[in-house]
Amino acid sequence: MEKVRSYISNHHRNAEPFYIEALEIAELCLGVNHPDTIAIGKNLQSKRFGG
Repeated sequence: MEKVRSYISNHHRNAEPFYIEALEIAELCLGVNHPDTIAIGKNLQSKRFGG
């Protein structure tokens, strides 16, 4: 997760692939209803839709 944050702080436009990878890993390891997985999904939506 720290790699994602570091990358985002310096390269906002290129962050989406890292969010997608983080979400896929979280879904596999933690499950889709885990709070961290949900937070990553919300962050990805915010990145995509500006909200």
